[in-house]
Amino acid sequence: MTKGDTFSFYQRICVARGLRHGQSWTCVLVLYGIVTPFPSPIAALLEWNVSATTVISVMPLLLAVFAIDITDTVDFSVYSASGALLGFTILFAHTYASGLRARLDASGRAIGGTAAMLMVGRRSS
Repeated sequence: MTKGDTFSFYQRICVARGLRHGQSWTCVLVLYGIVTPFPSPIAALLEWNVSATTVISVMPLLLAVFAIDITDTVDFSVYSASGALLGFTILFAHTYASGLRARLDASGRAIGGTAAMLMVGRRSS
């Protein structure tokens, strides 16, 4: 929910705070696009070196820090870096959480049903 709520208003926050003046919104999107391919492979490489319970315990704290940075900063560089790192953190934590779920449920039903669980209550148009 943190990522959904923060990213839904990401561009609006930038404009409302006056951060867009003199800076390029394209740079923010390019930075986000450069950062987001890396968290899943990094998480896969670190999977056996860093405990999944540690990662899924610490990452929500980082998400909160980056969300607060996005919503409260008046510095464009902090704003754009926090947006990219928020996406990185979400993808990194999800990779660990999915791996942990897969190890805990050998039948595969938990991983198979994850997409359906997330869509429960979603309104179709």
